[in-house]
Amino acid sequence: MQSKNRVTAGVLALLLGGLGIHKFYLGQVGWGVLYLLFVWTGIPSVVGFIEGIIYLTVSDNQFVEMITSRSSGISLKFIFLGLFGSLLVIAAVVYLVITSIQSTVQDFYTVEELRTKGNRVIGKNLRISGATLGDTIQFDPQTLTLSFVIVNIPNGAGNTEAALNDRNAARINVIYIGPTPTLLKHGSQVMVTGKLGEDGIFYADELLVDWRNP
Repeated sequence: MQSKNRVTAGVLALLLGGLGIHKFYLGQVGWGVLYLLFVWTGIPSVVGFIEGIIYLTVSDNQFVEMITSRSSGISLKFIFLGLFGSLLVIAAVVYLVITSIQSTVQDFYTVEELRTKGNRVIGKNLRISGATLGDTIQFDPQTLTLSFVIVNIPNGAGNTEAALNDRNAARINVIYIGPTPTLLKHGSQVMVTGKLGEDGIFYADELLVDWRNP
């Protein structure tokens, strides 16, 4: 191996160790490529920084011995550290993605389906639809609390009023904090997003009213 400057190798390791530049400088092309492959894990930067400190603190003879006789051992350790670190990073990313998806996914139900699910959906992100009972709409302007009851409208039902007058139809109390939509009235088709509380009340974070309501 051609003689390499210890200080140069140390500086390259400190500043560009994550890219494996010091390995390319030392003629260890294979390990330089390996550093590049694992640069996204951050491990090469840490290892390179440590190597840079070592290069700058040892003697020239120790440096030559290190890069000729011990380089393979150091590199093998790096391979295992890189693989292990990569697996940890990948697992963390997958966990964060799954957690994010689960926290944003909203199951869609009719009021009847929600009643059937019962306690199994308490606390979950839900979206339900139905029609409002006009005489249950109450709004507190001081707290911006809007409460009303929505009634299940069977799929394909053409007569909303008939469903509203059906005493056996599934219904649920809804509480929403925010301004009252101007289109909200008796028989309005609404869609609410939120969570079902243990008290059986649906606490809505979002309220949409169908503008096509008669």
